[in-house]
Amino acid sequence: MVAPLTAITEQAYELTTYWKNDTAMSFYYSFCYNQEIDKYDLSVTQAYTHPILDPPAFRELNQIPKGVASASPPGGRNLFATVTYRPSADLDREIQDIMADEIQAVKGTSGFLQNLVIQPLYEAAIRAGKQRGGSAGVVLLTSLWDDVADDDTMTTFVNRWVERAEAATRDAGKYHPWLYINYASKEQDPFSGYGKGNLQRLRTIQKSIDPNGVFSSAGLCRGYFKLL
Repeated sequence: MVAPLTAITEQAYELTTYWKNDTAMSFYYSFCYNQEIDKYDLSVTQAYTHPILDPPAFRELNQIPKGVASASPPGGRNLFATVTYRPSADLDREIQDIMADEIQAVKGTSGFLQNLVIQPLYEAAIRAGKQRGGSAGVVLLTSLWDDVADDDTMTTFVNRWVERAEAATRDAGKYHPWLYINYASKEQDPFSGYGKGNLQRLRTIQKSIDPNGVFSSAGLCRGYFKLL
Protein backbone atom coordinates (compact mmCIF):
# COMPACT_ATOMS: atom_id res chain seq x y z
CA MET A 1 0.00 0.00 0.00
CA VAL A 2 2.82 2.40 0.86
CA ALA A 3 4.47 2.32 -2.57
CA PRO A 4 1.33 3.09 -4.65
CA LEU A 5 0.24 5.71 -2.13
CA THR A 6 3.59 7.49 -2.24
CA ALA A 7 3.71 7.24 -6.03
CA ILE A 8 0.25 8.77 -6.41
CA THR A 9 0.88 11.64 -3.99
CA GLU A 10 4.11 12.42 -5.84
CA GLN A 11 2.34 12.33 -9.21
CA ALA A 12 -0.43 14.56 -7.84
CA TYR A 13 2.21 17.09 -6.84
CA GLU A 14 3.83 16.87 -10.29
CA LEU A 15 0.47 17.48 -11.98
CA THR A 16 -0.15 20.48 -9.73
CA THR A 17 3.28 22.04 -10.31
CA TYR A 18 5.16 20.74 -13.39
CA TRP A 19 2.00 20.44 -15.51
CA LYS A 20 0.36 23.58 -14.14
CA ASN A 21 0.33 25.31 -17.56
CA ASP A 22 -1.66 22.53 -19.21
CA THR A 23 -5.11 24.10 -18.93
CA ALA A 24 -6.76 21.12 -20.65
CA MET A 25 -5.85 18.89 -17.71
CA SER A 26 -7.62 18.49 -14.39
CA PHE A 27 -7.76 15.78 -11.76
CA TYR A 28 -8.43 14.96 -8.14
CA TYR A 29 -7.62 11.93 -6.04
CA SER A 30 -9.28 10.28 -3.06
CA PHE A 31 -7.96 8.44 0.00
CA CYS A 32 -10.75 6.07 1.08
CA TYR A 33 -11.27 3.71 4.03
CA ASN A 34 -12.76 0.32 3.06
CA GLN A 35 -14.64 -1.02 6.09
CA GLU A 36 -15.15 -4.51 4.64
CA ILE A 37 -11.44 -5.30 4.43
CA ASP A 38 -10.18 -2.74 6.99
CA LYS A 39 -7.79 -1.19 4.49
CA TYR A 40 -7.32 2.07 2.57
CA ASP A 41 -7.81 2.61 -1.14
CA LEU A 42 -6.73 5.36 -3.51
CA SER A 43 -8.69 6.45 -6.56
CA VAL A 44 -7.83 9.09 -9.16
CA THR A 45 -10.29 10.95 -11.37
CA GLN A 46 -8.80 12.40 -14.56
CA ALA A 47 -10.20 14.83 -17.11
CA TYR A 48 -8.71 16.17 -20.32
CA THR A 49 -10.63 18.63 -22.48
CA HIS A 50 -8.79 17.88 -25.73
CA PRO A 51 -9.52 14.70 -27.76
CA ILE A 52 -6.27 12.95 -26.80
CA LEU A 53 -6.51 9.31 -25.73
CA ASP A 54 -3.23 9.27 -23.80
CA PRO A 55 -2.45 12.82 -22.57
CA PRO A 56 1.25 13.27 -21.70
CA ALA A 57 0.31 14.78 -18.34
CA PHE A 58 -1.24 11.50 -17.15
CA ARG A 59 1.22 8.99 -18.64
CA GLU A 60 3.36 8.47 -15.55
CA LEU A 61 0.31 8.38 -13.32
CA ASN A 62 -1.31 5.71 -15.48
CA GLN A 63 1.77 3.49 -15.14
CA ILE A 64 0.98 2.99 -11.44
CA PRO A 65 -0.76 -0.41 -10.95
CA LYS A 66 -4.49 -0.14 -10.26
CA GLY A 67 -7.02 -2.52 -8.78
CA VAL A 68 -10.37 -1.48 -10.26
CA ALA A 69 -11.53 0.92 -12.97
CA SER A 70 -14.55 2.33 -11.14
CA ALA A 71 -16.60 2.03 -7.96
CA SER A 72 -20.05 3.12 -6.75
CA PRO A 73 -20.53 3.77 -3.00
CA PRO A 74 -23.86 2.94 -1.32
CA GLY A 75 -26.26 5.59 0.03
CA GLY A 76 -26.53 6.72 3.65
CA ARG A 77 -26.08 9.67 6.01
CA ASN A 78 -23.38 12.13 4.92
CA LEU A 79 -21.16 14.83 6.34
CA PHE A 80 -18.64 17.04 4.52
CA ALA A 81 -15.76 19.17 5.79
CA THR A 82 -12.83 20.91 4.10
CA VAL A 83 -9.43 22.55 4.48
CA THR A 84 -7.35 24.49 1.95
CA TYR A 85 -3.56 24.73 1.67
CA ARG A 86 -0.76 25.42 -0.76
CA PRO A 87 0.53 22.42 -2.80
CA SER A 88 2.66 19.96 -0.83
CA ALA A 89 3.04 16.21 -1.35
CA ASP A 90 4.26 15.81 2.24
CA LEU A 91 1.24 17.65 3.57
CA ASP A 92 -1.09 15.52 1.43
CA ARG A 93 0.33 12.45 3.12
CA GLU A 94 0.18 13.96 6.61
CA ILE A 95 -3.49 14.87 6.21
CA GLN A 96 -4.20 11.34 4.98
CA ASP A 97 -2.40 9.99 8.05
CA ILE A 98 -4.53 12.20 10.30
CA MET A 99 -7.67 10.74 8.75
CA ALA A 100 -6.35 7.20 9.17
CA ASP A 101 -5.54 7.90 12.83
CA GLU A 102 -8.92 9.45 13.65
CA ILE A 103 -10.77 6.63 11.87
CA GLN A 104 -9.66 4.09 14.47
CA ALA A 105 -12.30 5.30 16.94
CA VAL A 106 -15.21 5.17 14.48
CA LYS A 107 -14.38 2.55 11.84
CA GLY A 108 -16.83 0.07 13.39
CA THR A 109 -19.78 2.42 12.80
CA SER A 110 -22.56 0.76 10.80
CA GLY A 111 -22.30 1.52 7.08
CA PHE A 112 -19.14 3.57 7.56
CA LEU A 113 -17.41 4.77 4.40
CA GLN A 114 -14.73 7.44 4.59
CA ASN A 115 -13.18 9.35 1.72
CA LEU A 116 -10.61 12.14 1.46
CA VAL A 117 -10.56 14.00 -1.86
CA ILE A 118 -7.58 16.21 -2.75
CA GLN A 119 -8.45 18.66 -5.51
CA PRO A 120 -5.82 21.20 -6.64
CA LEU A 121 -6.76 24.62 -7.99
CA TYR A 122 -4.52 25.03 -11.02
CA GLU A 123 -2.25 28.01 -11.34
CA ALA A 124 -2.78 28.27 -15.10
CA ALA A 125 -6.55 27.99 -14.83
CA ILE A 126 -6.81 30.80 -12.29
CA ARG A 127 -4.21 33.38 -13.32
CA ALA A 128 -5.67 35.97 -10.97
CA GLY A 129 -4.67 33.71 -8.11
CA LYS A 130 -1.08 34.89 -8.53
CA GLN A 131 -2.15 38.28 -7.22
CA ARG A 132 -3.53 36.59 -4.10
CA GLY A 133 -0.61 34.35 -3.26
CA GLY A 134 -0.60 31.61 -5.90
CA SER A 135 -2.40 28.30 -6.35
CA ALA A 136 -3.93 26.19 -3.61
CA GLY A 137 -5.38 22.74 -3.04
CA VAL A 138 -8.83 21.98 -1.67
CA VAL A 139 -9.29 18.88 0.48
CA LEU A 140 -12.77 17.40 0.94
CA LEU A 141 -13.49 14.93 3.74
CA THR A 142 -16.68 12.92 3.10
CA SER A 143 -18.16 10.63 5.74
CA LEU A 144 -20.96 8.11 5.19
CA TRP A 145 -22.82 6.03 7.80
CA ASP A 146 -26.20 4.35 8.35
CA ASP A 147 -27.78 5.33 11.67
CA VAL A 148 -28.93 8.66 13.12
CA ALA A 149 -27.74 7.39 16.51
CA ASP A 150 -24.16 7.75 15.27
CA ASP A 151 -24.54 11.38 14.14
CA ASP A 152 -22.81 12.91 17.17
CA THR A 153 -19.94 10.43 17.02
CA MET A 154 -19.35 11.12 13.35
CA THR A 155 -19.60 14.88 13.81
CA THR A 156 -16.94 14.70 16.51
CA PHE A 157 -14.72 12.61 14.22
CA VAL A 158 -15.03 15.14 11.38
CA ASN A 159 -14.41 18.13 13.66
CA ARG A 160 -11.28 16.50 15.07
CA TRP A 161 -9.97 15.89 11.55
CA VAL A 162 -10.56 19.54 10.62
CA GLU A 163 -8.80 20.77 13.75
CA ARG A 164 -5.75 18.56 13.23
CA ALA A 165 -5.58 19.08 9.46
CA GLU A 166 -5.69 22.86 9.80
CA ALA A 167 -3.00 22.70 12.49
CA ALA A 168 -0.81 20.64 10.15
CA THR A 169 -1.18 23.19 7.33
CA ARG A 170 -0.24 26.02 9.69
CA ASP A 171 2.78 24.13 11.05
CA ALA A 172 3.95 23.52 7.47
CA GLY A 173 3.49 27.19 6.54
CA LYS A 174 0.99 26.16 3.84
CA TYR A 175 -2.30 27.24 5.43
CA HIS A 176 -4.85 29.06 3.27
CA PRO A 177 -7.94 30.68 4.90
CA TRP A 178 -10.30 30.22 1.94
CA LEU A 179 -12.83 27.37 2.18
CA TYR A 180 -14.90 26.08 -0.72
CA ILE A 181 -18.42 26.69 0.57
CA ASN A 182 -19.96 23.56 -1.00
CA TYR A 183 -17.46 21.37 0.89
CA ALA A 184 -17.66 23.09 4.29
CA SER A 185 -19.33 21.53 7.33
CA LYS A 186 -21.97 23.43 9.28
CA GLU A 187 -19.40 24.11 12.03
CA GLN A 188 -17.07 25.89 9.59
CA ASP A 189 -17.22 29.54 8.51
CA PRO A 190 -16.42 29.79 4.79
CA PHE A 191 -17.25 33.51 4.60
CA SER A 192 -14.41 34.41 6.99
CA GLY A 193 -11.89 33.43 4.31
CA TYR A 194 -13.25 36.05 1.89
CA GLY A 195 -11.62 38.92 3.79
CA LYS A 196 -13.38 41.62 5.82
CA GLY A 197 -13.84 43.99 2.89
CA ASN A 198 -15.39 41.38 0.62
CA LEU A 199 -17.60 40.06 3.40
CA GLN A 200 -18.93 43.53 4.16
CA ARG A 201 -19.58 44.11 0.46
CA LEU A 202 -21.60 40.88 0.23
CA ARG A 203 -23.64 41.82 3.29
CA THR A 204 -24.37 45.25 1.83
CA ILE A 205 -25.53 43.63 -1.42
CA GLN A 206 -27.79 41.21 0.45
CA LYS A 207 -29.41 44.01 2.43
CA SER A 208 -30.09 45.91 -0.78
CA ILE A 209 -31.78 43.02 -2.60
CA ASP A 210 -33.27 41.22 0.43
CA PRO A 211 -34.41 44.05 2.74
CA ASN A 212 -36.90 41.79 4.53
CA GLY A 213 -34.23 39.24 5.41
CA VAL A 214 -35.98 36.29 3.77
CA PHE A 215 -32.61 34.63 3.13
CA SER A 216 -31.05 35.57 6.48
CA SER A 217 -30.49 33.36 9.53
CA ALA A 218 -33.71 34.76 11.05
CA GLY A 219 -35.72 34.64 7.81
CA LEU A 220 -37.93 32.10 6.09
CA CYS A 221 -35.05 30.27 4.39
CA ARG A 222 -32.68 29.33 7.23
CA GLY A 223 -30.66 26.46 5.82
CA TYR A 224 -27.10 26.55 4.50
CA PHE A 225 -24.59 29.33 5.27
CA LYS A 226 -25.89 32.85 5.83
CA LEU A 227 -24.26 36.26 5.42
CA LEU A 228 -26.65 37.81 7.96
